[in-house]
Amino acid sequence: MDKSKIGQFLKFLRMRKGKKQFQVAMDLFDYGIEVSDKTIAKWEKGNFPDMDKLNIIAEYYGVQVSDILNGEIYTPQNFEEKYFIVNSKWFERFSADELYKTRIEQERTIKARVKELLLELIDKKSLTVMQNDELNFLFDNFYSISDYAKQSYGELENYANNQTKLLRHVVYREILSMHGSSLDEIYWEVKKLFDYDKRIEFERDLCGFEENIPMTEKLLQELEDWEKDLLLAQIQTHNITDFYDKLTYLKKYGIDYDEERITKEGIKLLIKSGAKLNSSLLGFEVYRYEPISILDEMEKLHYLLDAKILLSSYNSEKNRLEFYWAENSTKNRLIDLYYFLNCTRKDCKKLSLDELYEIFIKNEKIPENILIERYQEYMKPNMSRKEQLLLAERIGVGDIKSWQKCKDAEKKVAAQRRELQRLEQLWNAGEQLEELEYTEWIGEKKNVLTENDILSRMSIMSYAEYKASRNSDLTAKLLEEIDTLSLEEIRKKYFPVEKRYEEL
Repeated sequence: MDKSKIGQFLKFLRMRKGKKQFQVAMDLFDYGIEVSDKTIAKWEKGNFPDMDKLNIIAEYYGVQVSDILNGEIYTPQNFEEKYFIVNSKWFERFSADELYKTRIEQERTIKARVKELLLELIDKKSLTVMQNDELNFLFDNFYSISDYAKQSYGELENYANNQTKLLRHVVYREILSMHGSSLDEIYWEVKKLFDYDKRIEFERDLCGFEENIPMTEKLLQELEDWEKDLLLAQIQTHNITDFYDKLTYLKKYGIDYDEERITKEGIKLLIKSGAKLNSSLLGFEVYRYEPISILDEMEKLHYLLDAKILLSSYNSEKNRLEFYWAENSTKNRLIDLYYFLNCTRKDCKKLSLDELYEIFIKNEKIPENILIERYQEYMKPNMSRKEQLLLAERIGVGDIKSWQKCKDAEKKVAAQRRELQRLEQLWNAGEQLEELEYTEWIGEKKNVLTENDILSRMSIMSYAEYKASRNSDLTAKLLEEIDTLSLEEIRKKYFPVEKRYEEL
């Protein structure tokens, strides 16, 4: 109960009635309440009236007792109209050009209002009925309880069928448990308890920023500091990509698509908007030691390298796939790629397995002439060689991935053969055991820093730890050097993958 707000509300009701304090005192005498104008003044300064007088005061001012206790006249609001993206068909009301801007503005409004209501709740320990209704609506439609909250509270099964009630429960618990802490500290802990279902997506909110720099800059500036730092930290493993494919980019801007340049410009924009380097948010690898049997490892590698591989061929007479075992050789491992390149396009030049093998051995990437040849029917007569290649790359994503998959497989086989030779040398020298050293990326995806990785790390950080780990000096240094360093050099120097040692 906010007595100060109640006092202000009582003053508002008096002024709306056009009365002086002494006139209200005289009027209330007719209602059976004997008070002076000084008492009226005390009420309006936050000295709450006796509860037994509330019904009469409410009747005098023409409001409900609940209105006085809440410090406002309750007026039902149409939240579905105010936050219209709650309707899955909201986009039908806008043109294609308006969709991105409209969605961003709605999400910004939602997040800002939730923060405003939570800060009010933290500061006053209560909300009015209308504020409660609004927060419940926002929680119910746009937020879900976080994994951190689920792990932190044990009685959550009592709220299995009511996510909003559960979320309000854990938020109140957190606020009460942090009594005496600063507003910023409490809010830092409270926001860990819930996730925005349409949270910041790195590829979405920075993609295509060159298309509309002012709007992207405004969006970034209005994010909270931790959200900006989160986006910047993801540069450790992500490039900033554009909305457009390479061919469209060339036609739109008249320059080659350069993902490194775009990413560096995006870093500048993030820093300009207030993002800071924060080492505690970066992904890391755990460096581990494990004793192994050299003989067991040799047997395992021999099996992987020498075991026959299962292949298939289509029998047109019997109209079915037939399987057979073949020697585990590079040429045989290319069988799937051979069929893929020859069968998915009927009108392209066919390659024999021997021809494909020779081409594959000599080229790291799929040759341009093969890629263009496969999609010749889509080429326009006036297209330049560069435009033909960009179009072929856009259509032939599957070809490029299949080629790269085979290349990666051969590199893995080569590494296994080298490892087998090394182990054989150790075995011949009389060694039987070896301490295996390997690194393991900690996170959702191998060698990829995801938003959830960062959020899980932030969930165990205090507000003071987060603030202390924001490095303004290093951020300024990055901005100074960004144009003189390659993206690879930037990552090594400013977004390093730390190795943490753990012995098994």
